[in-house]
Order: sequence, then structure tokens, then C-alpha cells
Amino acid sequence: MWEMFGLSILSLLLIAFVLPETLEAKLTRVKREGKSSLFSSSLTFKMVMTYLAKVFGKSMHIMVTNPAVFFANFYTCLIYAIYYSFFESIPRTFLETYYFTLSGLSLSALSIAVGAALGTILYFPWTLWWSRNFDYMRSYRKAEQSLLPAVYASVLVPAGLFIFSMISVLLHQHR
Repeated sequence: MWEMFGLSILSLLLIAFVLPETLEAKLTRVKREGKSSLFSSSLTFKMVMTYLAKVFGKSMHIMVTNPAVFFANFYTCLIYAIYYSFFESIPRTFLETYYFTLSGLSLSALSIAVGAALGTILYFPWTLWWSRNFDYMRSYRKAEQSLLPAVYASVLVPAGLFIFSMISVLLHQHR
């Protein structure tokens, strides 16, 4: 987590100070004021904090007040929690309980990659079909229909947990 945090901060600094400004209104204001650079304007801590509060405040407001956004975020959090719990439960189950070797553990963790690849392979044809048959701008309802694969695929998460537990039980019985 600390490595990801460090890389994220580094990326933020690179994006904030190296990439050129493309917002037309800001570029026009800098030209009008006769400044040579965007960074020659006074950028105070208060301005940065006000901007961040505005951006994050609006995002949180949308997430809390819009049920569709809230439940999409909740579902995503739940799926990631289950997904990342596999990284802890697979080694604990197979190394400590069933005494797998490291190569056997690697093969058991391969199921995550197989599931992700299978999901991607199945999702691409749906995306191509949906984008050809529906116009995004005509109706908001049609845009929500693009989420139908998630409804059907949501059954696969508990099924995967069930299969994992059944394999664990079967291995425990044969030990």
C-alpha cells in the first residue's frame, strides 16, 4: 500500500506540474494577464484546498444523493473486497491447512486469472453488440441497459465462493 501511495503522489506531482494546461478559459486568462506561465500566478494553499473541497464535495454529494451511483460504488467495493480477500485466503487455505507446495499454490491462484480472462472474453462481444445497436445519447434508459451483464455475472461471485469452499471441504476430507 505504501508503494502505491508513493507512486500515486509521484504521478499526481508529474501530472500537476509537467503536463500542459489545456482548459481554454485558463489559457485565455493567462494570456490576458500577460503572464508567461501558468505557474507565475499565485497558487496558495487556500486556493488548492478550496478547489479540492469543491471537487471531492461534489463527488461525494453525487454518490450519496444518487442511488444508482451509490449502489454502483457499493457493488464495486463489495466485489473488490471479495476479490482481494482471495489473495489472503488462498495462501492461508492451501499452504497452512492443506500443505500445498508453492507451485501447487500458484496453480490454485491461477483460477483468479482464468476467471478474469473468461469474464473479459465474454464481456467484449456484449460491448460491441450494445454499442452498435444503441445510441448513448438518445435515452438514459438505454445507457442503463449496458449494465445487464453485471446483473447476470453477479451470480458468479457467490458461485465462485461456493466452489472455493467445496474444494476446501473435499481436500479436507481426503487428507
